[in-house]
Amino acid sequence: MLNNFIKVIIILLIGNFSFAQDRIPFDQGTKYILADVDVTGKITFNKQTVITFAGLEKGQTIVVPGEELSNAIKKLGKLGLFS
Repeated sequence: MLNNFIKVIIILLIGNFSFAQDRIPFDQGTKYILADVDVTGKITFNKQTVITFAGLEKGQTIVVPGEELSNAIKKLGKLGLFS
């Protein structure tokens, strides 16, 4: 019986030490200015085309986390060119 009690106490203590990562609202992110936009990896089309479709450009101010990067990823995903 004492053994079961110790197991329950250990399980309860482990649960108290489990913390999830805090979510940062999009409006509380950090601002950055894009110094450059580069496309890397195995691509079979023009890099500038990918950058244009993403809607990102050099000198653009973005917030991380933020809508700009989320929208760029969604736009590229809708093209169906990436897996």
